[in-house]
Amino acid sequence: MSDTQQEKEVNDVSSTSIIDSQPDTFAKVILSDFRIIRCLCQVLPFQDAERLAPHILTVFAYNNRELDLLQAIIYDEVHFQKTATTLFRNNSAATFLMTAFTKLIGKSFLEKIISPTVKQINATLEKKNFSYEVDPDKITKDDNDIKSNTVNLRSLINDFMDVILNSSSFCPRPFRFVCQTLAEATQEKFPASKHTAIGGFFFLRYICPAIITPDGHKLVNFTISDRLRRVLVLAGKVIQCIVNQKELKENYMLPFNNFVQEYSQPLEYYMNNLAKPIPPEAPSNVPPFTVTHAGYFQSLQNIKDELQKRFPKIESVLHSVAKDDETKARLTLILTEDESVQKDVLEKMRLATQYPLDWISMTQQFFCEAKVNCMTMVGDNMWCGLADGRVIVWDTKETNKKPTIVRGHAKAVNSILFTGEYVWTASDDNTVCIADINEYRFVKKLTQHRNIANCLL
Repeated sequence: MSDTQQEKEVNDVSSTSIIDSQPDTFAKVILSDFRIIRCLCQVLPFQDAERLAPHILTVFAYNNRELDLLQAIIYDEVHFQKTATTLFRNNSAATFLMTAFTKLIGKSFLEKIISPTVKQINATLEKKNFSYEVDPDKITKDDNDIKSNTVNLRSLINDFMDVILNSSSFCPRPFRFVCQTLAEATQEKFPASKHTAIGGFFFLRYICPAIITPDGHKLVNFTISDRLRRVLVLAGKVIQCIVNQKELKENYMLPFNNFVQEYSQPLEYYMNNLAKPIPPEAPSNVPPFTVTHAGYFQSLQNIKDELQKRFPKIESVLHSVAKDDETKARLTLILTEDESVQKDVLEKMRLATQYPLDWISMTQQFFCEAKVNCMTMVGDNMWCGLADGRVIVWDTKETNKKPTIVRGHAKAVNSILFTGEYVWTASDDNTVCIADINEYRFVKKLTQHRNIANCLL
């Protein structure tokens, strides 16, 4: 059966419920109300989170919303962490989602900074009397002496670090956005730990695993031998310690501890660059996202199955994330096909929110895109602040043109103000952002607020 045929069959399924239960409707709900996925992430056991993360990323990337999701998840992760030392270093739904994100768009970048060095190592290992082994217990008759091997391994680590630390100019824009979000999210709660957060994501979840297992990341087209794997493990181990700013403990690794201090400032400079506002000329470097219709619908079904399985637990955490009952109502409506239950939920929400009485209008209200909280006109463009944190810019003269999305807030945009060359936005995430009206991007974020920013005058 072709993907087109399968998609048609999925869309042709009839339902007797008053709520449209088709995949497109379900997708609209989880895309317009991030609290659903955020709550699901809080209750998923680690093993299920790791399995489901690629499916969640598939659905959001298919709809060009993966960065919005990651931004919300990052802020949640920081909020629930008690100490800075564990930021994005322990296994959680957030870290699994970020790992899935790196695998989704990060291959081309890794091919530039890792593949050449791995191929070089593989070539040198074919030479006689050339080795990187520094553990006396692992030295073989084919290895050189430990002193020469230490020099070789030091040179290799320098090669890796040099190419990594000179890569910010071609680092993919989405990665820089995530690093910028990590820095901003940690600023208020853990002001001295932005490098811990960025290092946990960029190096420990992305770069180091690719160094150790380039075959698993499809960065090389040859088999990794045991000798080559050993070299990559040694190099990855040293680089991890450089990022963690912790010295190695094994006696045979002590000669490499000076790298921790030597690369301290260059590493800090590099991570600061990644966390800066993204310049307009920064390249995308992201391959087109491709997924079959069948794969997309399967990912939607997997998410729905988990929501149904864990609905009672999700209900118990909803109050800590949502201030009203709308998220619970949306979940109930999409997870049940019992018409009486649906009508009961809709009637309660009608009374609570004064929505129209007729079911069609009310259903459309529930399944529309995120609510528009505020608007301002800038020339022919309408700038809209949404309840999910996005700012959407519509061209009022070209109504068929897709809107521009300006990302920067993690929570609802409450107020928007146009002045001079800039649009100012105030948000539930306790920040005020300033956007350039010509570049359609935020150029500055004010984080001094301790509470929600409600209005701009």
